[in-house]
Amino acid sequence: MAGKSRPRGYFEWEPRPDAALVLAQVQQVLDAEDEALTARQIFYRLVANFAYDKTEQAYGRLCENLVKARRAQILDFHSIRDEKTDELGGDWGYSSTGQFWDTLRESSRRFRYPLREEQPDEIELWCEARGMGPSLNRAASPYGVPVYATGGFPGVTVTHAMAQRVLHNREYGQRTIFLHLGDYDPSGEAIYEAMRDDVRAFVAGHLGGSLEDADETFVPVRIGLTWEQVEDRGIETAPPKKSDGRSANWEARGNTESAQLEAVDTDLLRSWARDAIEDHTDLDLLEASRDRSKEHRQEISDRLEKLFAEFDQDEEE
Repeated sequence: MAGKSRPRGYFEWEPRPDAALVLAQVQQVLDAEDEALTARQIFYRLVANFAYDKTEQAYGRLCENLVKARRAQILDFHSIRDEKTDELGGDWGYSSTGQFWDTLRESSRRFRYPLREEQPDEIELWCEARGMGPSLNRAASPYGVPVYATGGFPGVTVTHAMAQRVLHNREYGQRTIFLHLGDYDPSGEAIYEAMRDDVRAFVAGHLGGSLEDADETFVPVRIGLTWEQVEDRGIETAPPKKSDGRSANWEARGNTESAQLEAVDTDLLRSWARDAIEDHTDLDLLEASRDRSKEHRQEISDRLEKLFAEFDQDEEE
């Protein structure tokens, strides 16, 4: 350990009975998933399944105990994801020419054509919760759909870049479907509406100011959370935060409750994403693209194997 107040590295820790109970519940939550969760996702699972106190103070205590439990090796480090860090740059290379050939051999086995190359629609899946991006990517990647996780309101650079992609797709005769997942609360709705309206306006600005033309090429779809989903699935609710300046307008529209996207079961969330993607995907064309990729992948592999054989022979000599 290092430092006077907080431990560093691994350390011995015996949690008090109340903390030990919560950590046992956390382990049950983690055991029920097939991927790592963020602390916020764990928090909402505890609220829904174990009546854990739904306050920011309780969330803070949970985060503190999760840190201690991992340092004390009570919980596996890899079972919890940090959603705040991006890795950029770094060094890369090959330790030998043989390693390069092995890498080339392996990459040839992953060759494929773009899955959406002949689809009538391009699709972008957006999520308000940044930490849920990797999970949603598992649902979207088999369809060739990118996932964007914003962590709140995106800036104008983001919406302008999206509009440029919409216009690019339009040149190739494709619409752009904007699928959005966010909290059922004043800010969650506002994020979706702000993105929808800003991208639409940017696109219209490039089309002579025509919103009608923009609507033909840019199709926004809010796939969750909705009140119907909250009611149907019994998702944990709470009154909207009074600190959110949008709450008054939210309540004026007849909304009295709010719910968090991270409280939704991971498998259910991925199924919503898949259903929405398939609604805008020609599945026959998708399967044809996969078959064509498989055929040409085998052809590439066969031709490369001859080259690899020559290389192996040169290495032996």
